[in-house]
Amino acid sequence: CDHEFDDNSYEVKLSDGTDVEFDARGRWTEIEAGRINVLPVQLVKKLVPHKAYKELVSRKINTLVESVKRLKDGYKIEIKNAEYDEFIFSSDGKLIRVSR
Repeated sequence: CDHEFDDNSYEVKLSDGTDVEFDARGRWTEIEAGRINVLPVQLVKKLVPHKAYKELVSRKINTLVESVKRLKDGYKIEIKNAEYDEFIFSSDGKLIRVSR
């Protein structure tokens, strides 16, 4: 566990290599897969809005999520080994942008 004193945030590395970052209020801000390379499907489902998760399922990439980052007004989801690099969703799960 690392504590950043300048913004009072924390980074926790789990035994499987997964990195979890928290803000000063204790809310997760980013979760990156460790040695397993992708985040568990059930975790992704709990982290993002239902509408966003349904979009990942419809594109058959919900099993390829490498990281989820909470943005000021939404979510950034990075995909591993797919035709897409990242997805940006609004806070209610509406797809805003796809990068390839």
